[in-house]
Amino acid sequence: MNQIRDWSGVEQNGSTIEKCMSLQQLKQLAENKMFTIGAHTKSHPALSYHSKAVQSEEIDSNKYFLESELHLPINYFAYPSGNFNALTIDVMKELGFKAAFTTNPQPVKGKTDVFRINRFQVNNWNAEKFENKLNQWFKM
Repeated sequence: MNQIRDWSGVEQNGSTIEKCMSLQQLKQLAENKMFTIGAHTKSHPALSYHSKAVQSEEIDSNKYFLESELHLPINYFAYPSGNFNALTIDVMKELGFKAAFTTNPQPVKGKTDVFRINRFQVNNWNAEKFENKLNQWFKM
């Protein structure tokens, strides 16, 4: 039973064990053409509360790690907790990112800034709830 719990990520009391993705799992995901790997940061800080130098180091170290391990260009970025400022966007451009994603639940329009792309969070919903959410989002 312990082996099954370890494999499934479920503890004896029924709660789930939160685990980070392993490097091997990341490499497998990167090999799948359905996915694009993007950067995030090294330690998940609220970027806007830090200097440009700190932001750059956080972002660049993660980008460098991913590119060196996956042997792929990392062109996209997701702001940790959606937190960023004008300095962050400067860093994005300086490091050669093509686009970055916020956590603002708004539709993307033709004039959306590529460094402020909105997105909707999708949770572990059943098909009916997911369909309802999609209908809500497409009406915005």
